[in-house]
Amino acid sequence: MVLNNLPRVLEILRIDPSQVISASLYFQNQTQRRKACQIDLLIDTRYAIYICEIKFRGRITTGIIDEVGTKMIKLHTDRSKSLRKVLIHVGELATGIEKTGAFDHIVPFGNLL
Repeated sequence: MVLNNLPRVLEILRIDPSQVISASLYFQNQTQRRKACQIDLLIDTRYAIYICEIKFRGRITTGIIDEVGTKMIKLHTDRSKSLRKVLIHVGELATGIEKTGAFDHIVPFGNLL
């Protein structure tokens, strides 16, 4: 559903579509040198990689911060690019998630429609 609204996601994140190299679900297989990880939506642009976590829950706890942080550590990427964390959600956010600054962008799913 989020991928169907990718142009709107790019607009909200202020990403110029001409800068997008790829945007899709991403799965990194485990090898001897890297651990496996799954990214709900990875947007690779010329200068940055957006790691988008998508949650559809009644309540989203602060554990989401560590969950996405762990994925960032496992992700094997071009280190010359900056990594940006994005939370796209349906549901109530636990108190403090927004205030921590752990995410570069927090997008309520309703904003995509």
